[in-house]
Amino acid sequence: MLKPELIQPNVLTSARYQYTITEKRLLYNVIALLQREMRGEIQIDMSLFGDYYFTFPLERADPEKKNHAAVRAAFQSLQEKRISIDYNNKGDGFEGRLINWGKLKDGVITISLNSEIGSSLIQIAKGFTAYSSVVVMALHSTYSMRFYEWCSRFRDTGKWITEPDELRQMLCIDQTNVYKQYGMLKVRVIDVAQKELKLLYDAKHSDICFTYEEVRSGRGRGGQVKKLIFTIYWDKKNRLTEETKSDDYLVIAHFLSQFYNANTADQKTFKETVLRRCLDENRLEMAAKLVMIAKTKNNPAAYFRTSMREQLGINTKVYKPTAAEKKNEVVDGLKKAARDDKMAKEGRKGEGNIGDLFTQMQDKK
Repeated sequence: MLKPELIQPNVLTSARYQYTITEKRLLYNVIALLQREMRGEIQIDMSLFGDYYFTFPLERADPEKKNHAAVRAAFQSLQEKRISIDYNNKGDGFEGRLINWGKLKDGVITISLNSEIGSSLIQIAKGFTAYSSVVVMALHSTYSMRFYEWCSRFRDTGKWITEPDELRQMLCIDQTNVYKQYGMLKVRVIDVAQKELKLLYDAKHSDICFTYEEVRSGRGRGGQVKKLIFTIYWDKKNRLTEETKSDDYLVIAHFLSQFYNANTADQKTFKETVLRRCLDENRLEMAAKLVMIAKTKNNPAAYFRTSMREQLGINTKVYKPTAAEKKNEVVDGLKKAARDDKMAKEGRKGEGNIGDLFTQMQDKK
C-alpha cells in the first residue's frame, strides 16, 4: 500500500500546468513511489533501457474503480504533455513526453516514465512539499488540489501572497474569458477551494485550510483587487491516523463527500459520526462493503444511511414537522391551554368546598 504522505518537488508545485483530477492523481502516485525509493523503502522496477515502471491500485486514481475511460484518457493526455530539462547553461538538455505509456489491467495501473524524467524529478527536488494523498483523493475540484499544494508549500511561513493575474496563469485560466472578471475567479475558484478544504479541516480529514484578504487599489471596496494575501492554517494535530490511511477509509470518505455534499447540519453530522464510529469501533471494513453495495442501488445515500442506522445505530437526521403538523401542534397547544384553565378553575372551587367541609367539621367538634 502506498504511504499517503507524499513529497512533491516545489518545482512541480510552482509550474504552470493544467491537469484533470485523474491526471493529477496519477502523478501524485508516481511522485509518492519516487519519494519512497528515495527513502530506501522500496525499489522501483526498471526496464533494460532504464525506464521506470510505476505500479499501484486503480482506486488510487479512481476511488470508485469504475471510470476506466477517464483513466485511459488521462494516460493519453499525459503522453501528449512535453517536458524540457536543461542540463547546463550551454543549451544542452532533454525534450520528451511526460510518460511513455500507461496501462490499466485487472484493477492495477502501470505507468512507464523515461529515466531522464524520473531521475530529474528526484534531483531537482531542492524544496519539498509534503502533503497527504488521502486529502487529495477526497478533493473534487482540481482547483482545490492546486490550493492544497500551494498551502502545503507555504505552511511553515503561514502566508502566501500573489496577484489575480498570476493566479490565473498558474491555473492556466488566463485565456478563459469567464475568469477575466475577478468576481468569477473569486466565486468559482478561490471560494470553492476554500470551502472544500475548510470542510475537510473541520472534520479532521485534512491538516490545512486557508483564509484570504483582498488588497484593493484606492480606498474602500470599490477599487480593483491588486493583491491576494492568503493566511494558511496548519494543524499538526490533524495528522491522519494509521486507520485513516487505509483503502477502506478512503472508499468511505469519498462516498460520503460525493453523496452527502449538502452544507446542512444533518449531513455534516452524519458524515462525521459515521467516520468517527467506524474508526472507534473498528468497523471500517464493514462500512466499506456497505458502500460498494449502496453504489448498486437506485438511491445510494438512502440505502447507506439506513444501513448505518441498522448496523451502528446512527440516526442523526433532524426531524422537521410539516406545515400541517405545525398547525395541529398549535391547535393542540390552544386546547391544552383551555383545559388547564378549566382545571385550574375547578381546582379553586374544589379547594373552597374542602375548606368549607373542614370548617364544618371543626364546628361540629
